[in-house]
Amino acid sequence: MSERREEPESAPESRPLLSTRALVIIMAAVLIGGVVAIKPGLAIPLGVSVAAVTLLVKIVGD
Repeated sequence: MSERREEPESAPESRPLLSTRALVIIMAAVLIGGVVAIKPGLAIPLGVSVAAVTLLVKIVGD
């Protein structure tokens, strides 16, 4: 008689709650929020800079 071995069930892969990209975005938002809270005059230049970088990342990603 051949003995059949049962393979243990593999546990589903655990995934992180937040991706690295999400963590970077959150950290940047908190940093920029802090800077703008201290120096409100920087809100528009920082907003324009973030928009430009976002657009460039989108262009490069396509």
